[in-house]
Amino acid sequence: MKRPTGMDPTTSETAPRLGILGGGQLAMMIAEAALSHGATVRVLTPDSRAPATQTSAAIELGSLDDEQALSRLFSRCDHILIESELVDPERLKRAHYRFPEAIITPSLECIRLTRDKLEQKRLFRALGLPTAEFCEVDLTTPLQSLLGLEERFGSGFVLKRARGGYDGRGNLIVDRPGGRNQVVEFLETSKRSRTAVYAEALVPFALELAMVSTRTRDGSVAKHFPLVITEQEVGVCREVLGPATALGVPLRAEAQAREMMDRVASELGICGTFAMEFFLTAKGELVINEMAPRVHNSGHYTLYEDGPSQFDLHVQAVLGLPLSEPRCRGFALMRNLLGPRAIARSPSEVGDLPSGVNVHWYGKGQALPGRKMGHLTARARNRRELAALRLSLREFEQALWSELRREGRVA
Repeated sequence: MKRPTGMDPTTSETAPRLGILGGGQLAMMIAEAALSHGATVRVLTPDSRAPATQTSAAIELGSLDDEQALSRLFSRCDHILIESELVDPERLKRAHYRFPEAIITPSLECIRLTRDKLEQKRLFRALGLPTAEFCEVDLTTPLQSLLGLEERFGSGFVLKRARGGYDGRGNLIVDRPGGRNQVVEFLETSKRSRTAVYAEALVPFALELAMVSTRTRDGSVAKHFPLVITEQEVGVCREVLGPATALGVPLRAEAQAREMMDRVASELGICGTFAMEFFLTAKGELVINEMAPRVHNSGHYTLYEDGPSQFDLHVQAVLGLPLSEPRCRGFALMRNLLGPRAIARSPSEVGDLPSGVNVHWYGKGQALPGRKMGHLTARARNRRELAALRLSLREFEQALWSELRREGRVA
């Protein structure tokens, strides 16, 4: 697939040097975009078989918590990017102090705030943006706290750990009587791990939506990809469909989403691609769920030959290049390939694809239940074709895992 480069080819001596913290699939796709834009790339990862090691980026083996490893990366790069906000900003701060020439994107303050979902909620409230009612939970007396939450929210709320949660992990839905022992255990476990917890009222949503946007470092330009519909499976994103407004979502929701993202990005001084997840209520109201200050799974549908991807714009913003214009031909579809069971070894290819479908395989060696092993992207000309395409991708995935079992590559 041809990718826009956004800059003339450069020699390795003059090319911008980009470092990535983490070696997962997001790092892999950032690296691919950066290399296509003429940058040299160095990845810090503890895993010698991580997805990013499949690229031509230089690999630094080491822990993201190892200050010596961080310092080595900072000393060899002009720009430092993250693939996850779940990094320690204090360690990054110390490495940056030693090598201040390296520019960290997003900023340390942005990482510090967004890695904590409770701080995110407080930011949304301070900016007057719509988000579900919430409160921090007192972990010193778990049972008493639970009784107070039941009184405040009735039988419908969700407990969320402020840090470390992703893909539904770190959350506990409390929406029926009973089960208090499970709730108390959740709170006590959080207390032992010194993780703050907040309770959030359940939102009676009609749809879950998301948007990815890209902002230049000085904030003078912001580009927005279309608002899309996301569908979850046990807390993990399964499919993304869009544009949402072509699928019945009111146009005002798209405008509201852009405005909310612009306000948050301006407040945090965000540079690069970032994402926000929303609930659309039955009344057509848009409510912010949470945000990520980086490229995001909900934007993987942009990895298609009909336009620049979220990763292209991310790299362009970081390197100070003009931002490409986001575009999406027809209807976009992305389906995550989620592991059903353990794989003995990772297949190098996934078989024959339906016509017009692209596969992005991450090369992970083990497919734990619900683990993202890759994703499929496709386009449809109309809603009828989109429905047929969704069915064909589901059938393809079922056939994929069945074939791996027959070949003995699934344990």
